[in-house]
Amino acid sequence: MLLRHGTTLKRAQAIAKDGPDAAFLEPGSSEPAEGFSTAPEGSQCRFGNPETCALGKATLFPSEGGPAILEIELSDAQFRKLVAPPGRLQKNKALHAEDEIRFERSAGLEGLLRIWPELIKTVKKL
Repeated sequence: MLLRHGTTLKRAQAIAKDGPDAAFLEPGSSEPAEGFSTAPEGSQCRFGNPETCALGKATLFPSEGGPAILEIELSDAQFRKLVAPPGRLQKNKALHAEDEIRFERSAGLEGLLRIWPELIKTVKKL
């Protein structure tokens, strides 16, 4: 399963290296990210597809290298272990709501971070 995250180039590179940070604060914000939103390849998320999200972030933060997509490859077994079935809540699994997969603390993020070093990650500048 290929998951995609739209952001800026600087952020995509940092996430690829160290994994998603639920405590990340955008410049000028006092609200932490609290999680990590992704979209399966070919889907649309509630706030726009990953390309739209990346373009929006790049507009808001022009010094961060422009828009980029972080792609994360999960095996089917890894996906089933980390992500709840669509529309269902399961303890310690990411929420699969419509076309968005959201990893948060106690909802898949810890499991994702555990396997992060072994995952194939690709950063694509738009």
